Parts: sequence; C-alpha cells; structure tokens
Amino acid sequence: MRLNLHNRTPFSKGMALPQIEFNDIKPGIKNYHVSGIVIEKAMPHFLGRTSTICQRIVFQNSKGHKLQAAIYHPNIDILEKTLKLYHCYCITNAPVGTIPELYRYLEIPYQLNLSAKTPIEEIQIDGLTMRSLKYNFTELADLESVTETGPKIDVLFAILQVGLRRKPKNAWLADVQVIDQSLQPRTITLWDQFSEVEATAMANLPGAFPIAIGLHLRISTFYGTGLGTHNSTIFIFNPPIPQATTLQAWCLANTERIKALPVAAMGKMPIAKSTPPSADQIVKIINFPSLVDKPEFHSIEGVIRVANLSQKFYYLVCSICNNSTSAYGSTEFACNYCNKKVLALPKLKFEVQISDLSDSVKATVFAAVSEQFYGLTGKDVDTTNMDGSLPMSILEKLSTPRNCSVHLKAEMNNYRGINECKFLVQAIFDSNPIQDSTGSKHTLILGPLTPNKKNKNKASTAEDSNTDYHTTSPESDAEMNTDNTPPTKAKED
Repeated sequence: MRLNLHNRTPFSKGMALPQIEFNDIKPGIKNYHVSGIVIEKAMPHFLGRTSTICQRIVFQNSKGHKLQAAIYHPNIDILEKTLKLYHCYCITNAPVGTIPELYRYLEIPYQLNLSAKTPIEEIQIDGLTMRSLKYNFTELADLESVTETGPKIDVLFAILQVGLRRKPKNAWLADVQVIDQSLQPRTITLWDQFSEVEATAMANLPGAFPIAIGLHLRISTFYGTGLGTHNSTIFIFNPPIPQATTLQAWCLANTERIKALPVAAMGKMPIAKSTPPSADQIVKIINFPSLVDKPEFHSIEGVIRVANLSQKFYYLVCSICNNSTSAYGSTEFACNYCNKKVLALPKLKFEVQISDLSDSVKATVFAAVSEQFYGLTGKDVDTTNMDGSLPMSILEKLSTPRNCSVHLKAEMNNYRGINECKFLVQAIFDSNPIQDSTGSKHTLILGPLTPNKKNKNKASTAEDSNTDYHTTSPESDAEMNTDNTPPTKAKED
C-alpha cells in the first residue's frame, strides 16, 4: 500500500523529523528524511579494482533536483525489490557520505548510503509524475559534435538488431544497432556484464522497434562514431515517458525507410566522416602533434600515395568473427574464438604517405577507406603467396600521387618499447591540386622525408620493411572496422 507522505513525517509518535531538501544533505546529518522518485537503478558492479560491489540509485525530487545513493553488498540483494524504478520513496536517517570524484555523476557531491537498516517507505508525492522527469537526450546524428570524453551521454533509441556475444581477447562484448528520429543508425558496443545481461534483455524485448534509454554512455569509434558502455551505464527498457511513445510511433510509421537503411540490410555502419573538410578545418602537417594525451582528429589537404611498396597490405581474419589469424589463406582452419572450422579471408590494411607544402606524414588506411577511395577490397587480394603483397597493376594505382583532403585520427601507440603518435585515416576525398605561395597550381612531387620528420619516425621506418604491419597497433583495426564483429580491442571500462 502506498502512502501519501509528501507533507508528513514517517512517524506519528514522538519527535517529528524534518523533511530535508536534496541540496541540504550533508555528512553527519541526523534525524531527517528525504523523498523522491527513483529515476536510475544501475547494475551492481565492482568499484574500480577493488572487491567491493556497489549499486547506484538516483532519486529526483519534485523540484527537479537529483541525489545519488549507493547500496553495498550484501544489502543489494536485500533491497532489490524495495527500490523500484519510477516509484517514490521516503528515506529516513540514511548515513551520508562524500562521493569520490571518480564516481560522481551529479552536482551534489554527497550520497545516501542505503542498507537493510535504513527505513525506506514507498509513498506518493504530489506533483511528481513521469512528465516531471528530466532527461537531456543527445540525438544519434549529433554524436560527431560531442566533445565529452567521459561517460556523460544520454540517448533515447529504438533497437534494430542485437549482435552475438563474443570474446575477441580479454573482454566480452556485443553490438547493438539502434536508431532514432534523425534516421542515422549507430552501434552501441556493450562490454563485459552488459554484453551478457543487457544484450540478452534487449534481444528478448517483445514487439517491433522496442525503445530503450541509455544513460552515461561514452563515445566509441568502432563503426564510425558510435557509443560504448561504462561501468556507470544504465539501460531502461520501454520507459513510460512521452518521448519513448513518440519515438516508437515514428518508427512504426517509417518502417520501410528504416528497413532500406544499409545498417538494417547489411549490418555495416557508415564511415565516421562522410563529407570533405572545410577550409577552416585544414591543418598543415608541420603543425601536427608528436604526442597526444587522448585521441585527436585533424583534417589535411595534400597529395597521397603508397610510398612503401614492399609492406604487407593485408592480414587474414576469421570469416565469421573477424579476428586475425595466422592460418593459411583459402583453406579452412579451426578458429579459437568461434570454435568452428572457417575460412581465412584477407583484410586490407596498409600505410600511405600524405604530403602538403609544409611536410609529410605516414598514416594507416583500413579496409573501409580502401574500398571508399581506391575501390580496393579483400576480393582483389590473392593470398596464394601469403607474403602480403598485391599485384603490380594495383601497386601502380596505389603509388600514383593523388590530390586529396583527408580526415585523420591521431593516437599514441606503444610497440616494442617505442611510444609514438600514429595517424589513422578516417576518410579520403579527391580534391583540386594544392597551390603554392605564388598561387600557381601544380601537383606536388613527393620527395624524401625532411630531417626532422626522419628522426621522429626513425623507429617505425626501420620496421616497415620486415614487420607484419597490422600487429603494430592492436587497437587500430577497431577504429575503422565496419563489419558486424569488431576486431581485438583493449577492454573498455
């Protein structure tokens, strides 16, 4: 039975306890109670590298303020059915603690520490309904413009397809293809326990275009620009909010348009950048960073060609899970990830040299860009020799200088004790020949690296001719992979 306790204390005898506003919650406070509606209830998870298991709850009051609460093992099981999503509760005399900055998601730096000893009573609160809930959703089409690096993105989406759970190396994952009214599909990569619990729940949701809310997601670049989970991420399925009803009605009315999308038909995502850079986005190569604290994106205009024709242009992957293998091409092998006998298929990955009038830089091209710009796919590769080489006709095409504009991603890579900044090609576009300072048009003839650039890339140059290049950056394939199954990637927390 629910009680309307909004304007009363939970005790009718003895001293009356004051109702405290969320902003007045402080450590050491005693003899009080607060009330609010549960708007988030996270899955229990380990705190960092400790053995402590915690579950996060978020309340919202009638003024729209939000307050964080935490439940620690073994109280999580005891209170599992006590605190329900979108139900209102009165909390009495819960201990208040300071939230470590690493686990703080709200403006209020304090949280309620709930346990089996805490009086928790379900109530009704006047004026606090589903329409009072405040969400700040980001449209899927706007993810490229998001500058947040942490898990701070909230989205409302319809589920199109749930992929199989896989373990490429040391972490389990599953991909979910989603859409909203921007009609631009995205992929959300679910890691670890999310790939088991939440992916299964999504796959079993009834009806066409089930709706979900994803809270505290982070940007991921597996399939262009998508989203990934964090230990703070929360999913709410078929939320009873007006925006969810509107989105599902829109999906049903646009079923044919959604089915015609490439992601729905082929399971592939578009390349991250689909338009050439504008003039104000162009950066000179000489101004490129030699070190970056986090991945950066830059756009350049110049001349592109393959300078090292003796490099390995492809590596072999499992035809099902897309993980790399040392198996011989064109024959079946036993994949340790799939536990099946499958074919090994070639996947393109090679290095190009891009030059402008200021300098030159090496960058890695992946399969999606190779197909987009050069029209070259794994079907064009003959794996008989197993040396990573390409036919001379294709090499002539790749080594021919072409004027272009390029989107690049810069990230640090440590290989064999060498820490250097690597550049990954996100997209290439044909452009007019670049101009020199006199304004005359010409095609830039690529010469040797400048002395400064030679020194900076000395270590990597020494390895290019005899190293299987695809092993130099385990994370690089993930950034431009457009297949359903992402390649090996370090675990995302």
